Amino acid sequence: MAHTFLIAVLGLGLTLSGCDTQPPAKVPREAGRALRPAEVKRMAAVVQPAPIGDPIVAWVNDEPIHASSVEAHVQRTRGAANPALVDGRREHVLQRLIDERLIEQWLSKQELEVPEGEIDAAIERKARTIFGDAPAFAEYLAQRRMTLSEYRAQTRGELAQARLLGGAEVSMDALRDLYREVANRPASRIRLNLSSVLLSADHGLSEAQLRHIEDESAFRELPGRQVALGWVERDSLGESLARAILAVTPPGGTAPLQTPAGTEIYWVHELRDEPTPHFVEVEPTLRRRAEDISIGQARADLLRQLRASGSVRLADPATR
Repeated sequence: MAHTFLIAVLGLGLTLSGCDTQPPAKVPREAGRALRPAEVKRMAAVVQPAPIGDPIVAWVNDEPIHASSVEAHVQRTRGAANPALVDGRREHVLQRLIDERLIEQWLSKQELEVPEGEIDAAIERKARTIFGDAPAFAEYLAQRRMTLSEYRAQTRGELAQARLLGGAEVSMDALRDLYREVANRPASRIRLNLSSVLLSADHGLSEAQLRHIEDESAFRELPGRQVALGWVERDSLGESLARAILAVTPPGGTAPLQTPAGTEIYWVHELRDEPTPHFVEVEPTLRRRAEDISIGQARADLLRQLRASGSVRLADPATR
């Protein structure tokens, strides 16, 4: 099933910007053995060499990070319509790439094998849970300007980290405490089906026009980067964004909002205020959330150790 799903994504990806259009490079490997993280990194270096003249912005244990990598990830964070915010976002992205490189280097020393079938299954599970079908998943990759091979590498790293950093036992008492914490927040019951558009810097529309988007078809015609966010929990939104969205009677759009990404408008398709489910119904979800929290804490501790024991050097700001 996972194999069929990924074939469908690949087929769709050939017609969408941002998905693979070149055949994969041939890399010698032993039959029946999954690629190790170090081999994946070497393959990526062969397939995607740094362009000539691409300045180095940082060294992580003598491995370079190039400006083109930073810019590519800046663009993936939903555009840069507000020039005043670009530099701050670029610095944030650079620090995140440094963390990712430190983790990659650490993983390569563990010699942990992640089977290809496990990666396929994880991608299918995430894609069906979040996006619903192959076309929606392929559209997400295109919007993020991400190739399927890059998404596979990201998933491989996530699975490896979960194996190496996870495993802490989550007690039933801890799960019940987490359930009470969530259940006692009234806002946790609210879920919203959302879409958003990050307006182009040169959209040419007046404030009055942007405040009177009457239907979804008019919203879809707005110039900029459109994203179908799907169902999100009210708790996952920042307080100011939540207030703006909850002021809308669905279906309807928000007024233009100034966010770190630029000027955005959200379209609220539907709102549901659902009763808190019984503990037994959500125990598996709570356990996964508790495990994710544990892994996140372990990753943060590991990064502090890797930064303290390793070498991270930034290039002169004048050259980056």
